[in-house]
Amino acid sequence: MSNREAVICLDQPEDIEAIEEARGLFLELWESAQVLTTEKLDAFKRAYTSIKREGPDPDTIIEEAIGRAEPVNIHVESQIKPRERIFLEELRRRVYEQYQPSFDEVTRLLEENGFRRPDLEGIGIANETNRFLNWVRLTYVIGDEAWQSAPLRSQDARRTEIIRLGQEWVSTSDNKVREDFATWLEIVQRVFGTEEAIASASKDELMEALMSIHAFLEQLRFVKGGSANLPAAFWSANNHDTAKVKETLTYLLHGPNDFIQRLHDVLYDPRMKLKYFGQFCALELYGTIKPQECNVRQ
Repeated sequence: MSNREAVICLDQPEDIEAIEEARGLFLELWESAQVLTTEKLDAFKRAYTSIKREGPDPDTIIEEAIGRAEPVNIHVESQIKPRERIFLEELRRRVYEQYQPSFDEVTRLLEENGFRRPDLEGIGIANETNRFLNWVRLTYVIGDEAWQSAPLRSQDARRTEIIRLGQEWVSTSDNKVREDFATWLEIVQRVFGTEEAIASASKDELMEALMSIHAFLEQLRFVKGGSANLPAAFWSANNHDTAKVKETLTYLLHGPNDFIQRLHDVLYDPRMKLKYFGQFCALELYGTIKPQECNVRQ
């Protein structure tokens, strides 16, 4: 009902500015959409099935259920969304349309094919998926170039590759899982599981739990002297402000309203941002504490 169409041919060296304008136009239209979450899809389904021929206008029912997302007409002085709103929508797309579905796809294939390791019994399928992906990364995907050059596969091709890797995963003698992984997991849940636990945790307990997060340990790349010096580097970079660390982690894990908004604040709000604690640290920690809400981990 509100299509937007554009046709243009740009094939000359001097067209570079026009190409960038066309990309900007597409981005503005693309960002007018909303992320299709499971909740929104369910609401759409309920609205759709409730429509009767003699009933209210279908568009009205659907808009009341899931809201209206319509691109603006593009013109020279087109309104631009605030930067934060654009970023939040992009972050929602990344988490809910890329990370979460990918993690769920791998988990489902591991479960369906019985690719479970007896030595990891008791840690839960989500944590097994997490360890499986870590094994794949450390075994076959070494360095940033390997990620960037990896081909995009179809669903059938992904299934074949995941099953092949899953078969190797359950039989390998080197699963890349530390012997104390289950202990680390228990520490993370004990220290960060509730607001009260975070509030009562000592500085050493906070660090012990953070050191149990794989993505946090990846910060070793930026610290001289290895894991022994990471705690000191973290506290020094964050001005030894234990209260701020507790406030940030409490807000991320147990704060009100939308998780993506909280993730954004923790990563970019100077009042909450922590050095040596980036996006994947936050996602892995959240996925460990609240896997039922957002199970996205490295």
